[in-house]
Amino acid sequence: MKTKTFLLVSLLCLSTVAIAPNAGAATLELLKPEAADLVTSTLTQADVPEGVAAPTNEPVRMVWALDQQTVLAERPAPPFAESRSYWFSASAAELEAGVGIDATAAAAVVRINPLDQGGISLDPQTFEIIDPAERTLTADESMEYLVSSEQLAASDNPFPEGTAAFRLRPELGSGRFVLRAPLPKIDGSSRFVIHVFEPESAVVARLALAAGAILEGRPVEAAATLSSTSLNNRPTTAEAFLIAPDGRRTALRLDGNLVALAVVDRTVPGGGLWEIEFRLSGSTKHGFVRRTVRSAFSVAAATARLDGRVKIVEAGDLTVRLGVDSAATGRYEIRSVLWGTGTDGAIVPIAVAHSAASFGAGRRELELVFDEKLLSASGTSAPYELRDLQLTDQTRMGVLHRQARALVIE
Repeated sequence: MKTKTFLLVSLLCLSTVAIAPNAGAATLELLKPEAADLVTSTLTQADVPEGVAAPTNEPVRMVWALDQQTVLAERPAPPFAESRSYWFSASAAELEAGVGIDATAAAAVVRINPLDQGGISLDPQTFEIIDPAERTLTADESMEYLVSSEQLAASDNPFPEGTAAFRLRPELGSGRFVLRAPLPKIDGSSRFVIHVFEPESAVVARLALAAGAILEGRPVEAAATLSSTSLNNRPTTAEAFLIAPDGRRTALRLDGNLVALAVVDRTVPGGGLWEIEFRLSGSTKHGFVRRTVRSAFSVAAATARLDGRVKIVEAGDLTVRLGVDSAATGRYEIRSVLWGTGTDGAIVPIAVAHSAASFGAGRRELELVFDEKLLSASGTSAPYELRDLQLTDQTRMGVLHRQARALVIE
């Protein structure tokens, strides 16, 4: 019998379970992980990040039912990004002399923002554009939808202070433009970022990462492409960078297929997402094209692991106890989706369970409990499966284990 979507949440106080023989408990082992699963093997010690409150000792357990028609992916899709834009930096002196803007389609959108502090204000009405026909045009002749830094600030937008933006007039077409921005009252060494977005362009940069979460010291593969029906050849230049959460950049080595391997040897204090950025350029029938594309992933210190031990207790409720081996004090969470076998023999998702508790280094157990009423209402029976099994270090916000198919319960 199919269940309707409903929510059943129980917040129960419990303690981590000491490892000891359990009467009536069946002992199993987790299934062998697949190559695409995230698995921690060697553990590492790690301090609680600065500014993070000490973990609470109060354990929490939750469970809720799923609509059996829910479509669940076997594992999360790897990060993927597309870009029809690029950006570069220039000094005030370079902006005054003129910086090149390459557009493969009409109506490119240009945004300029200062990197330096100090209340720099940009007015696009003072800008000049030299078009592909080498005509020098005023702002009114070359731009539409001009937005000054004051207007952007008044709109409560998230752009940096001092940002100005405009769109090139569609009738100017595509090709190589030169932007001149007279900035007589600004130090010539002041830096700016020029962002060019081509919403109508056929040239798209794509970046795919092999995984969205890795452990420090493990590599993550990143592959980029620059695709278009008008692309004459492969990108003439390509660069890749690993960007830390604090902004530090490290150049990555690329192979001939635009694939880079990034290894994060340590996490940055305070945590945060890491990024991989590709800068690509090449020739099209419309002229030169430039693209910048980024994608993000998380990095975790291997502070704990699932040791493979599982104990099953079936006494009305279905209790799954998973062995956890930790090397650092923290708050750890396990979660998983329980699948059951329907009357037609098909296996369907029936519930999600979470359990979290704080403990120090050593061996512990965490429980996932699926109560009897939930199982009965689902209309399913054994064999059950645990899928998408995860272990998370909540203290350091890191995913330590994620396994698509983890356990079969006969």
